[in-house]
Amino acid sequence: MSRVKKVPLPKKNEVATYFIASDWHTSAMHEPTFKILLKHARLVPKKQRSLVIGGDFVDCLHLMMDDTTMKKASKCIYTIEEILIPETETELSWANKILDECQKVFDKIYFVEGNHDWRYRKWLRYCPAAYSHKFDYKKILKLKERNIPFIAYNDYLDLSSNLTITHGSKHGRNHNKQHYEMVYMSVIYGHVHHHNCTSFSVRGIPHKAWSLPCMSDLAPYYQMKRQENNWTNGYATVQVKHNGNFNVHIHETYDDELVLSTGKVIQP
Repeated sequence: MSRVKKVPLPKKNEVATYFIASDWHTSAMHEPTFKILLKHARLVPKKQRSLVIGGDFVDCLHLMMDDTTMKKASKCIYTIEEILIPETETELSWANKILDECQKVFDKIYFVEGNHDWRYRKWLRYCPAAYSHKFDYKKILKLKERNIPFIAYNDYLDLSSNLTITHGSKHGRNHNKQHYEMVYMSVIYGHVHHHNCTSFSVRGIPHKAWSLPCMSDLAPYYQMKRQENNWTNGYATVQVKHNGNFNVHIHETYDDELVLSTGKVIQP
């Protein structure tokens, strides 16, 4: 059963701003979009700005195995010591560096786990106990020490009584509808790497399902034959009022820059 973490609403006459950035994918991260995100955030008073890492922060390609392959890998010391541990150390070193940069800018960070991040926890089911500490990514990223709440894969982070965030698990033509029908409230998710929005209504109350653009490169090495896709770079901002009402804005970066509604141009 999915679990829900609720974020306290801001005080009356205050507005909380959340930057929601999903699908970073380690070394495939689009560096200009990341720099733009940080510059954009600095335009908001620090006490009002929070970052929600929307999942797939790390790529974890080296652990992209089915259960049978993981069982075999767990019995091979060479594979663990010479391949899996070095790959993990390199990836999580990158992740710690990015978190360090983000904590200089954002007052609060929330970590929503994606299916790529989850591979580390799946591997712990098979990893020999003597090596398990080398793959405990939550501890290695010091999420508890950093005071970064962790929302597990397929769990939810509620920003208000009618808006929740999850990484996402559906794709295909009807992913907006599928994610909405999992919660029957407004929902923001990543996973599909492109922006889309569909509106719904229940007894006159409007709901929307937003998919997010991604923080990763649009033609990463892991994409099969670099085939065409509908991905875009970017992230979302959400402004939440004390009564739970909110506004969602999608920010897509083109030509390695972001043009705000005011006409202001943010470059890396």
